Amino acid sequence: MAIAKALRLELSATQSVAIALHEMIAVIEDVKLIHVPRAPAHCRFLVLWQEQLLPLFDPLEWCAATANARRGSAQFHAIVSYETAIADRFALGCIALHSFPAAIEVDDADACALPAPRWRSIAHACFLDGDVMIPILDLAAMFGRPMEQMAATPLDDLAILAP
Repeated sequence: MAIAKALRLELSATQSVAIALHEMIAVIEDVKLIHVPRAPAHCRFLVLWQEQLLPLFDPLEWCAATANARRGSAQFHAIVSYETAIADRFALGCIALHSFPAAIEVDDADACALPAPRWRSIAHACFLDGDVMIPILDLAAMFGRPMEQMAATPLDDLAILAP
C-alpha cells in the first residue's frame, strides 16, 4: 500500500477534491474576476493574478452539481500549476474554494469509483475519506481543454468585477 501526501480542496460545504502538493502555487483571498461572456458555465471567469489572466474552472458546474449559491461565497482561490501538452511547459489555473486547503494523506486502500460520470474527464481517481468520496483532479485535463470548446469572445466584452 502506498501513501501519498495531497491537499484537500473544499469546493462547497458538501464537495471536496484533492490535488498533489506540488500542484499548489498559492492561495489568495482578494481576487479580481473578469467575466467572459458566452463562455460555458464551468469557465465563465478569468482571475487577474500577478498581472496574468488565469482561467477559473468550476468543477461543480462541470459535473452538473449545484454551484450557483457557492460561487459568490468563495472565500479563497487556489492558484494551481499543471503541465501542458508541450513537454516541460507549465501553465496556471484557478479554482474557487469554500475554505482554506488542508494537507492530507491518501492511501491506495481508500480508492473508490468516481461519484459521477463527468468526473472521469477531469479526475485521475477517487478515494474515500470516511464515507466522503474525494476525486483527485487532473489539472491538465481541466485547464488544457482546446479553446474551440469556448465561444469566441472579443476582448472588449470582458468586464472586471469587484471582488
